[in-house]
This record gives sequence, C-alpha cells and structure tokens, in this order.
Amino acid sequence: MAKTALVIGASGQVGNVLYNLLKEKHYNTIGTGCANLNSNLIKLDVKDKEAFNKIYLEYKPLYIYYVSSYNNVDECEKNSDHSRNINVFGFNNLIEIAEKNWWREIHIAYFSTDYVFDGKAGPYIVDNIPNPIQEYGKQKFICERLLIERKGLGSDVIIRTNMVYGFDPQKKNYNSRLHNCLERGETWEALSDEYVTPTFNKTLAERAIALLEHNAIEEGNCKTYHVAGKEITTRYQFSVDYAKVYGFDLKLIKPIFVNDVKRIAKRPIYGGLKCTKKNETRSHMEVFEQEQF
Repeated sequence: MAKTALVIGASGQVGNVLYNLLKEKHYNTIGTGCANLNSNLIKLDVKDKEAFNKIYLEYKPLYIYYVSSYNNVDECEKNSDHSRNINVFGFNNLIEIAEKNWWREIHIAYFSTDYVFDGKAGPYIVDNIPNPIQEYGKQKFICERLLIERKGLGSDVIIRTNMVYGFDPQKKNYNSRLHNCLERGETWEALSDEYVTPTFNKTLAERAIALLEHNAIEEGNCKTYHVAGKEITTRYQFSVDYAKVYGFDLKLIKPIFVNDVKRIAKRPIYGGLKCTKKNETRSHMEVFEQEQF
C-alpha cells in the first residue's frame, strides 16, 4: 500500500518539485496551495485551522512537508502581524493537529532558512546558535522551536536552506526574474558584497524526502539539517555565471553594494550554510550546464 505524503505549499518552486518527486516515488501524494493552483492541488489557507484539519482527517498523511511561507522579507518586517499569522500561526495549526492526533505516526519536514542567523560569520553549521536580525528570520526560528517541542509520535526534521533556484512554476525566484530581465535586454543589479550558498531546488527536494524517510525509520527526536550549495558566492557572481552559460550580455549585469540598497529589513551579510557532503547540491555552474529549467 502506498504511503501518503502531504505537501503544504505545492504551488511554489520547492513544493512543486517535492510534489512531482513524491509522485514519481509512488507515494499517494496530496498537494495544497493558496494561489496559482493547478487542477491537482487543493486550495488551503494555512490560517484556516478547520480547513487544515479537514484535509488531514480526509487523507491522514504519514509524511507532511511544510514548504508554505510568506517570504517577502521586507513585507514581513513592515506588516509583522500579518506575516506572523501566516508563517507562525499557520504552522502552529499543523502542530496542534499533530498533537491532537498524538497517537498517529506523523512525520513532519519543516523548511527553514539561513535567515535564522545574524550573518556575521557565515556560512553556518547546524550547531551554530541562531540569532535572527529581522522579523522573517524570527518567525522561522519560532517555527523551528514549535516543531522541536511538539508532542506525539513522529520523527521530524528541520531543513534549513539558502537562495533556492531552479524551475519555478510561478517564475518568481531569483533565476527566473534574472532570465526574464536579461531576455528583455534590461539591466540587472546584483549585490556583490552579500554572501550566499545557492541551492538547487531539485536536490533540496530529493534530500528532504530522504532525510524525512531516514529519520522516520530511526524513530528519533526532531533533527535539524542544512541542505545547500557547496560553494559560497555572491548574487552578482551567480548572475554573471548564469549570463555566461545562457549567452546573455554580461554588460547588463551591474554590481551594487549593500549600503547602496534601501531595504526595510536587515539581511545576513555573511550568510549561507555549511552541510555534510551528502546534503550539498552541485555548484551552480554545474547545474546551469547540466540541467534545463
């Protein structure tokens, strides 16, 4: 009998890849989204506890991948009550459902970020102490704690990642916006002094599935993993490398500096993540040359 997996946020780039991979692995796969839905997905506002509970009771998934997130960092800072209702209270609805059904085996994967760190000394290892410097990072860290402290049967995982790229059905991620801009022959400004570890979304999804399956078999406590690219770089260099591989005019890409940009929320300057060899994605140049997205 096929195991049932529920992907919360299956209309986004990571959720979309997860949903398709789980189907390929012959899981009974259910996906939800709040916008840009195709016919295979169920509409769900994570703030709606009753609707959330109804979906859980109908399908009783063994594995739940929580990818849904309000991730506009400046808007999170500007409208913290609104963003917390989605990011924190939405996820807490899942925690309450899991605790209410504590005797059922439920394994949860929660997707977090390097923004739980302050960006003074990255890239960060799992054992580094979080110190978020903006509302978005604080919300993600609260959710990490909610999962660690939740009661009931389940061996959960927290998966932190950074600057995810690849195919995005909504064409909102960094490489999609970069591609569209360069294709139009317009200038693209990219930060040259903010450091990241670009993460290929397909590898991220593959590792998330493997890590949750493994932890479920181990029947251990909630564990935190970093899944990220194997090299640290800047958004400027990432953009230049993309343009080289895809044949765009390099002169369209202009380096800018953090102090030149007006942003509401602080970002980690020396961010990014270190992870085990198994949880590294390929370098972005390798991905650009070998993958189509």
